[in-house]
Amino acid sequence: ILGLSTAINVATYVLNQRGSIDFAAVLYCIDFNAIIIASFMINLLKSEYEVANIFAMMLSMIPLFIGILVGVKYIFWFATSNILFVVFNYIYYFDDTVLVIRYGLPISAFIFLVALIAWLYQRTLIKSARHLDAARSQLMQDELLKQELEIARTLQSKLYPPPPKSLGAVHIAAKAIPAMETSGDLYDFIHLGQSRIGIV
Repeated sequence: ILGLSTAINVATYVLNQRGSIDFAAVLYCIDFNAIIIASFMINLLKSEYEVANIFAMMLSMIPLFIGILVGVKYIFWFATSNILFVVFNYIYYFDDTVLVIRYGLPISAFIFLVALIAWLYQRTLIKSARHLDAARSQLMQDELLKQELEIARTLQSKLYPPPPKSLGAVHIAAKAIPAMETSGDLYDFIHLGQSRIGIV
């Protein structure tokens, strides 16, 4: 068991290094599941039922790991296969139906409950990630629009003419401050002669 587990861990490491992260995570969970099942079986064969029960309870961690490492699609598959494995082994090793129910039912319910919690948690994370992506996209669009409006404001301010030179005692100054990024306001100065100017 130790040699096989070591080989699977090496394969998981190599797959992870090569970028096959999902497959490496599934392989890791299968390896971990196999180790717990082997420990469960060894203790069941030795008639150490309480210790076997502890390992059976540990099988509930596999759907949780699958949910965290791989995603929601394998959670109930692993939970169901582990529940069936435990129940069938209890049926095989116990001649008494009461013992099968006593040991199998709580463990099955616990494994299913942990799988359900893992599934609900992952679904919530997926929905939150979608909402976060949508908010991030909207924020980027808003930022892009803000940048475009700032460019439009700069361009519009460059369209305003400079104030004309002094006309004797008269000095003209002009400034446009839009209420928003841009506005529809404009002004212009038209030279009508030496001492005359038109203001639009």
